[in-house]
This record gives sequence, structure tokens and C-alpha cells, in this order.
Amino acid sequence: MNDRIGRLAEKLYDYRHDAMFYERMTLLEEARKQHAGMTPGEVYANSLVYLLDNITVDILPDEHLAGRVKEIVPDEAQEAEFDRLKIDNNYKLTPHFSFEALRLATVTDPDDRYAPLWFGSYGHCTPDMARVLRLGFDGIKQEAEERLRDQALTDKQTLFLQNTIAVCEAMGRYGKRYAKKAEQLAAEASGDDAERLTQIAEMMDRIPGQPASGFRGAVEMIWLVHMTEAAIVGARDYAFGRVDQYLYPYYKKDIESGKITREYAKELLQELFVKLNELIGRAMEDYDQKRVLQVNSLHYMIIAGTDENGNEVTNDVSFLMLEAIEELDMCKQPTMILRWFPGINNDFMNLAMRLVSNGRGFPTFVDERKTYEALVWYGVDEKAAHDFVFYGCNNICMPGNSDQLMEVWHNAGKYMELALNQGRCAFTGKKYGAETPPASQMKDMEDLWEAFRAQLGHCLMIGRQDLWSWDQAWARLRPFSFESVIDTHCVERAESVNEGGGDFKHYNNHFSGLATVANSFYAIKKLVFEEKQMTLPALLEILGNNWEGQELLRARVMNKFEKYGNNQDEVDDIAVRIGNMFIEEVKALPDFPNGRKAYADIYSLYHHRLFGRDVAATADGRMAHEQLSESVSGTYGTEKDGITSALRSAAKLAHNRTPSDSNNIKIQPAMVATQEGKDRLRAVIETYFGDGGSQLQINVVDNGLMEDARKHPEKHKNLLVRVVGFSAYYVHLAPEQQQEIIDRNTLA
Repeated sequence: MNDRIGRLAEKLYDYRHDAMFYERMTLLEEARKQHAGMTPGEVYANSLVYLLDNITVDILPDEHLAGRVKEIVPDEAQEAEFDRLKIDNNYKLTPHFSFEALRLATVTDPDDRYAPLWFGSYGHCTPDMARVLRLGFDGIKQEAEERLRDQALTDKQTLFLQNTIAVCEAMGRYGKRYAKKAEQLAAEASGDDAERLTQIAEMMDRIPGQPASGFRGAVEMIWLVHMTEAAIVGARDYAFGRVDQYLYPYYKKDIESGKITREYAKELLQELFVKLNELIGRAMEDYDQKRVLQVNSLHYMIIAGTDENGNEVTNDVSFLMLEAIEELDMCKQPTMILRWFPGINNDFMNLAMRLVSNGRGFPTFVDERKTYEALVWYGVDEKAAHDFVFYGCNNICMPGNSDQLMEVWHNAGKYMELALNQGRCAFTGKKYGAETPPASQMKDMEDLWEAFRAQLGHCLMIGRQDLWSWDQAWARLRPFSFESVIDTHCVERAESVNEGGGDFKHYNNHFSGLATVANSFYAIKKLVFEEKQMTLPALLEILGNNWEGQELLRARVMNKFEKYGNNQDEVDDIAVRIGNMFIEEVKALPDFPNGRKAYADIYSLYHHRLFGRDVAATADGRMAHEQLSESVSGTYGTEKDGITSALRSAAKLAHNRTPSDSNNIKIQPAMVATQEGKDRLRAVIETYFGDGGSQLQINVVDNGLMEDARKHPEKHKNLLVRVVGFSAYYVHLAPEQQQEIIDRNTLA
């Protein structure tokens, strides 16, 4: 990393978390008044144009890439105005479980945010960046103008295209505003600095209106588009897709012509990565957060893999991306996903092993074969499925051809509680689930399995019904959006991404607490139906009393009974059956009227902690309100036979039917300190994929280091750890999250 990039990166420590993009709020309030009475699509488009034409443009010393938003620390009067306006403009349309009622809801977040519903976005999508680079916004505008000649267009389609043209023109003007700013700064500068600014001016006079013609312009364009999505439109988890694939032609052309060097190309990527971290700050979204709509965004970049013909596509940009992030040891973003396949470039895989062994928490490793097979099983076209990418917290999509994230989170522990209690909550007695027989009538394990399936099906339908309402709400609210301009088919079809613009509409059903439920099924099987130590109602009474007075029994269940995650078929087979049951019930859900399909995933993010608070004691020895197990991993502290056994258990699950599941493994640094250790870790990864696994997220960090970071956070501001689908700064995690990372970091 050279001195210029080092200076840019060092500034990350100076950004204040009480700063905000204040002028966005003031400009949107002005736009609201100016465009009152227009249709929702017109209000959105005109407001975005107003922002692009009026927000402050600035270029800082050392920057070679233009594009930033002006953040300020509000004074007392500004804070008062922000507090006044956010009361009625604090909406985040997102489905989630209100954990007591087990129902989905549209909620108003209590955090500090100015997010007016009429200019709302949920983010969580991957645009067609290759199309943007190829056409520029002038080219997209031209496509819209050509479509307008169609006499068969409806009024709604005509308005969509007119809005598209207006936004494309504004994007071109936005770039030229940076060109003018660079010219002004260059006139006041001298020497190398004047040359730097003159080059920016020449580039921004073309970008993003005209197509990218070289590597620097391509990196500039994807940054400007991404910044517009995240900060100006304002939402989190916009992703970049297969960056190494669409940047490589520009890189190859410039390298061969001598226009750039390999080192300068890496430098540009590093500057891009620094800018991503400037957007989001250093904290988590649920603790010590920065007051920006893109808070803690996960900027997913997908690298390597194969093309639709099975040919390897790893290239020099793939290498540069890993090298660039390795040198930026203070940056938690971007989050990189490596598409693995048998025969992947050996040098590239060794570089990835070196990076992950340094404790950065990435790249994530994905066996692209399993993901491809799962997508095809859900009906995705075979050719399109090869181009899969991820956004947000490990969610699958087709770049430029999927709309925004829609998902339902499922509390497996609660569903088992409902199965044991005739569909009633063990705490309140309220009936939330399906009507199933009482425990006294369950004569064998099959009766319990049937009750669990009934609760699954019932709650899946609740999620489907409420999510369909949310789906329709987004279509009404967003007949036009910036995301629609930069997707693949929206201009051609003259429809927004929230309506008919994307071909691959789906919603994820995430299953949390697999190991908790599997271990509980196993305990019930042993205690009640095999050993006949007690009846099922008697066990329910013990659970209702939170194991009080049954400490010896609880200790036996926890320490003597087999647990999922140790390659023991008897309990692993139960986990497989639970996973398959969930997949079958999800697959059986009817498609939405607009064609949206339900996908199944065994993935918890951090909801296993939240869900656990609402679940009574479980038969595996877990106490009431304690967290559930995470994703496809075993319950913390129960995977006692090491990584190999834990992964063999997880590999038995149907990963070729769950496109976005994950497995978070934990390793002590000493295990990978040598090249031999790195080679062993690589063998573990490849064996897992060979056995049937699909994804691995790897945490390499020492518990002692984390304990010291809790006591002396000022000494460990760069300590990155893998949380779930992303990495974060350990010292900025909530205390309970810090403890969880330590608790899970126990495998030898």
C-alpha cells in the first residue's frame, strides 16, 4: 500500500459517528414542496434529479476517484430540525417477526434516521453494472427515448420512460459538476496536484454519461453509481456482483496499451475500498451506529468461479482484489465471496488462504456447483443461474435481473414449542400456531414429527400472506426508482424493478435454530420413547419450570447425549430430516400472483439471539430465553470432536436445495500460522465441499486477543472478526455480540 492510499485510509479513524448527510434531508424537504401533487413516480424522479443537481460536490487531497457526500456534525438548531422531521419520516419497509405474535409487520424503526416513505428504498439488490459501463447513462437514456416511440405504450409506461430520461440526464450533469469542481481546484493548485485534478476533470466530463473507456473510468463509474444508490437514494446492502468479470476487459486493454500499471490498478481498487468504508463508518447497525441510511452496508463483491460453459474465469483483477484488501488491514468492507470449484487456480486459492488466515473474516468460500443446482431446482433458467451473485447478509440474486430482497425469518425453536403445546406459546398461552394434538396423545416420535410439520406449514403460510401484502405495497410505492434505471430489462419493459422489471423474483425463508431443535428431538427420543424415563407431558412440565430442580437431568442431557455437529449419524439424521422437512414445506408454498417463488435457507444472521429470547426452555438442556443455534452450525460448546466432525455433520444437509445457507467455523490463529496449517485449512474447505457442503465463513482470531480488546478497545481498533455474513470491528460490537464471538470460538 503506497503513501497516498495510506493517508486516505488513515482518515477513516477521523470520521465522526455523529456526522450525517444533513443536506440530503433539507433538499428532499424542498423537493417535496416543489413536486407536491405529482404521481409517486414523478415525485421520486424529480426529487432524485433535484438532489443530483444540488448536493455539494467536493474532491479531497490525494483522491483520484471523485464522488463523496458532504457530512456535517449538526449544531443544536440542526439537531432540533432533524428530530422534528424524522418523527414522520422514519420508515423502513421491511418484513420481520414481531417475536411475540410470530407475524410479519411493516415497522417504524426507532433509530435516528430521516427516511421519508415517498423516497424510500430497501436497497438489497445488485444492479447490472456491466450494462452501465457499456452504455453509460447517455446510452440508457437513448434506449428509453427509442422505447418512447412505441405507440402501444400505456400512460404508466410512458411516464416511467420519461422519468428514466430525466434521471439519466441528471446523472450526466452530476458527473460534469465534479469536472467543474476539479477544474476550479486545479486552477488553484500546482505541480502534481494540478495534474491530478486536471485528470479528474477530464474523466468526470465523460463519466458517468458516456460509456467507460478504460479501467480508471470503469472504477470511477461503479463507485459513482454505488454511492448514488447507497447515500443519495439512501439504503443499505447494494452489491457489486462479479466485479472481476466486468472490470477485466477494461483492465486488460489498459495494461496491454501501457496506459496503466498493475500497481496503479490495485491502487484504484484500494481507493474504492476506502470509500466504501467512509460511507458506513466503523460501527454495527444495531450498536454505536452512524446516522446514515446505508449504516453497516455489506458491499458484496463476487470473485473467481466459472462461466456458463464451465471455463475458469479467475483473472488478474481477481488477484488484485484480494491483494488490495489484504494490504488495507483496517477496512471491513468490501465483503468478498470466492466462487470455488474443483480445479480452481492454485495460486489464487493459496492467496485466499493467506488472506483468511490473517483473521480478516473473508473471503467467504462458496461451492458454486451447489448454489447453481439449488437455483435450477427452484426454477431459475440454467444459463442465468451460472451468473448468481449475493447481496446483503448472504442472500442470492441474479445481477440486474432480480428485484430487492424479500425475506421471512423462521424461529425453529418456537415452532417446536408450538408443536409440543398445541400451537400455543409456552409463556402466554396464546394460540399462534396450528391446532395439533396435546403431548399426552403423542404416542411416538412420528406424532411429534407430524405436529412439527403442521406448525411449519402454518407459520410459512402466515409469512407468505403478509409478505405478499408487502410485495404489493412496494409496487405501489415505487412505480419508478433509480434501481430500475440500472437493471437489465426495466427500460426495455418500461416497468420498475418492483413490478415486472426482473425475471427472477423470489423471497427467502431463513430457518434459525436447526441444531437446537435437532438436539431437542434427539433428547425427547431418548428420554421419553426409548429409555421411557418420563412421559412427554412430564418433560414439558420440566421445561415449563425452566429445568428448576432438575439440574442433574439437565447436566446428563447436555453432557452425555449426542449432539449435532460431531458426525454422529443418529442425531445428524434428525437434523437432516428437519432441514428436509423445512425445504419441502417451503417448496410446496404457492407462488405469488406476480410469480415470486419461495426459497429455503438454513441461515440465522444474528436472529438466533433475538429468537432465543422468545423461546421457552428446550429439551436439549437450553434454558428459557437463551439464544438458539446459528445457521447450520452446532450449538456453541457442543461440537466437541473438532472442525472435521462438525463439517461432516453439516455436509449431510441438503445444501443443493438451499441457495443461501452458511456455516461459520472458528479457528485459533496458531492452527494456520504456518504454510502447513494453511494447506490443512484449504484441505478442510475442499473436503467439506466434496462431502456436500456449500458455503464456509471462517473466523481466525484468538480469544485472549478479544478479551484484551474488551478491556482496552483503544489498542485494538483494527481487530476484525467474522460476525455472520460479514466482518466487523470487534470493539464496535455490542457487549453481548462480543461475548458470542468468544463463545463460538472454541473448536480446536
